[in-house]
Amino acid sequence: MKVLHYVNQFFGGIGTEEHANIPPEVRDGPVGPGRLLENALKTNNGEVVATIICGDNFIVEEKESALEIIVAALKKYKPDVVVAGPAFDAGRYGLGCAYVCIEAQRIGIPAITAMHPENTGILTHRKDIVAVPTSSEASGMADAIPKILKLATKLAK
Repeated sequence: MKVLHYVNQFFGGIGTEEHANIPPEVRDGPVGPGRLLENALKTNNGEVVATIICGDNFIVEEKESALEIIVAALKKYKPDVVVAGPAFDAGRYGLGCAYVCIEAQRIGIPAITAMHPENTGILTHRKDIVAVPTSSEASGMADAIPKILKLATKLAK
């Protein structure tokens, strides 16, 4: 199973709010929490083929240009499934995850995200996305990854 992973600038290791305006960049392989995802995927003969990193402000404020770059990456890597996040209760990150999932689904690629049920991404796009509920804080990462993987595997099949 080939997974393309979407993360924000913080989880991509670029920085916090001062880097929230960076446009999407694509890196081969796993980055940040994608390494946990990759380790879990190995038991299913899967891999994170690439990671898209985008600033929270950029994906929200420059949605069209961000999604243009993201769709190009989706078409290039042809993943079996897209995993966005988890975003926990980070609102702009949650919106970005929802946008990425919606675009992936639009071009025929199954997609899943994970976030707190009160995240703006869930509140505004609940009917458009597949999402695993998480805690509000990133300390819930270890709990979220197996849940994401279980559903992502089903979606990819």
